[in-house]
Amino acid sequence: MTRHICGPILAAVFALLVLGCGTKPTASSGTPAPAPQTPGETKQSQTPGSNPAPKDDSELIQGTWKVESAVFDGKPEPAVAGKMTLTFNGKKLVMTEFPLGDAVFFKLDSTKTPKAIDAGHAEDKTNDIFLGLYELNGDQLKICFTPPGGERPTAFESKQGKQAMLLVLKRDKDAPPPKEEKLFEEKDYPSAIVGKWKFVSGETMFGNLSPDTEFTKDGKVLQYESDKKTWVDRGTYRLEKNELVITPPAKDGKTFPDRRYKLASISDDHLVSRSPSGKLKRQK
Repeated sequence: MTRHICGPILAAVFALLVLGCGTKPTASSGTPAPAPQTPGETKQSQTPGSNPAPKDDSELIQGTWKVESAVFDGKPEPAVAGKMTLTFNGKKLVMTEFPLGDAVFFKLDSTKTPKAIDAGHAEDKTNDIFLGLYELNGDQLKICFTPPGGERPTAFESKQGKQAMLLVLKRDKDAPPPKEEKLFEEKDYPSAIVGKWKFVSGETMFGNLSPDTEFTKDGKVLQYESDKKTWVDRGTYRLEKNELVITPPAKDGKTFPDRRYKLASISDDHLVSRSPSGKLKRQK
């Protein structure tokens, strides 16, 4: 799917309250059996406080979901069905078959009617947030969302001209548990980016970064030149909210403008840029 819908998205849930029940003594035990309940009387747990608290939507939505049907801007997208998946892992959401990158943050609000979901890059809370609705019924999930800049949908529908995406999903019970992976937040910068990375995919070579790039602790950008078999200074870097800013080194007395890359996420494994798009894999 080539549509520019970056973002993340979705989820919800009904709570289940599991009541604990005591064991009824038998007559042979020597312990008097409890008096029978009268109509309308509620049986209490034998061990007060032993009942587990009901799970909230953010817990119930965890795992991998397969898209069974998709409608974008009023038009069905049959190619997406059975191919696209959404995985909720902790506080992050990973969507396959989207130009989104690796992972985004998501947040649910089950107090609203319909229930609401926000998804996007936490460092930019205004221009990069997808607003949506979700409906969770056991292993069935329905999500409707609009791209950044749009208004939150008021119903589970996708009409032409509204740029809304409507997804109907089913829980994939055969999918392996999602790998636990820390998704760094703004407070973790700039330490999260420090290390060596290798370019693996994207529209460009992540700007002018070579296949092997290192961001050092002292703010330098190094690139490996295979012909020289050495790491070469490529300037300095800094992080401004969700933007990676690289200042190239001066050459022959000339200075060059900063290069800026809008980041989608930094995790233990990947550094993902949205503009220009690109993905770097951490070298361990």
